[in-house]
Amino acid sequence: MSLPPGPSHSPSDQTFHWFSRPYAYLDECGAKLGETFCLTFQELGPHVFTSNPDFIKAIFQGGADQFRGGEGKEMLKPFLGENSILLTDGALYQKHRRGLLPLFRPPWFELWKSSLNSVVEEWLKGCAKQQPVHEFCLQVSLHLISRAIFGEQANYKEIAQVILDFMGGVSFNAQAALVEGAGGKAMEKLNENIMRLDILIAAEILRLQNSPDQEALLFGLVETAARESWSEKEIRDQVVTLLVAGHETTATTLAWTLFEISKSPPTAARLAAGDPPFVEAVLKEGMRLWPVIPVVARKLASPFAFGEWKFEKGVHLVPCIYLTQRRADIFANPTQFLPERFLARAPSPFEYFPFGGGMRRCVGMGMAMEEMIAVMGQLFRRYRVEFSGAEKVRPSRRSVAIIPSGPFHLTLSPV
Repeated sequence: MSLPPGPSHSPSDQTFHWFSRPYAYLDECGAKLGETFCLTFQELGPHVFTSNPDFIKAIFQGGADQFRGGEGKEMLKPFLGENSILLTDGALYQKHRRGLLPLFRPPWFELWKSSLNSVVEEWLKGCAKQQPVHEFCLQVSLHLISRAIFGEQANYKEIAQVILDFMGGVSFNAQAALVEGAGGKAMEKLNENIMRLDILIAAEILRLQNSPDQEALLFGLVETAARESWSEKEIRDQVVTLLVAGHETTATTLAWTLFEISKSPPTAARLAAGDPPFVEAVLKEGMRLWPVIPVVARKLASPFAFGEWKFEKGVHLVPCIYLTQRRADIFANPTQFLPERFLARAPSPFEYFPFGGGMRRCVGMGMAMEEMIAVMGQLFRRYRVEFSGAEKVRPSRRSVAIIPSGPFHLTLSPV
């Protein structure tokens, strides 16, 4: 096996830097080691990071039997479940993806989209007008994804609260629970939240069976499960995955985009004027600069070669979203926030891939974009948005995402 160059420090140090300062560490490795380099993590072995579009294309277009996207995420199983589309490979993954994809297309998608702006407008009227930016984004994204999955009549406020507790409330952190292991207080709290969430999901399934609701994604999922002979556990695991992954990434994308807007008054003014293509471009530029999950990974099930390198089974190949989307040869002035670049050209899916790529690209990508466009559009058209604390923002891990932490607040005043 031949591997690209890597840092000189130990696997434990590499693991520490990756988890504690991911963006900065990627910048340092890219500057020192080039577009392709190898990090070796404790207990996980070599991970080959690349921002080379040709290498990324080879990975994304590789066969699913060789490039495994679900392996290596065991720490997520306790709450997402062993059937989660994020954690499976092979026939099980294909089965669930085939079942989920049609749910996000017409007629459901158009029905859901038709009321989206009014739902966002109503939520904004009732939200706190001064609060931390990331908290604001978490609340609106949870409201939207919960309502989309369970429908208008659902107990989605309680569901949203359970998810907030589940992922990282003041007194609990899911990641800490998994590190602590069985028998600890954090794991006990995790199991309690899982039980609360499972009870709520079961109640919503029963409600939809008795009172069908075409606007609820779960109604379609239950129909799919019956047709495809899914178990109750399979339904539950996909619902939790949609809730957790669907709110965390959307909320953090909104928060990072608001961070950039806070430094660009002309962008805020143009958003206030109402320009849907520009709203989308602003969000895409936010995702380009600050991908909430900076990499995707594929674990090799058999040997693979690219260029001068030969990789053995078990090596992780890691298309690096963060470094690829900051390549100066693809994006001029790559560290600057310039939404207009997305009005001029559309980069290839191997140059820009905030939702992942290949056969494992996010099934809810279109839904997430529509949610974010609605939130950003309604927010700046109906309110004067003022920010404070942006200068103190630092990237910080929350669960699997990297969020803008610090005393970053917004204040809303009606226009």
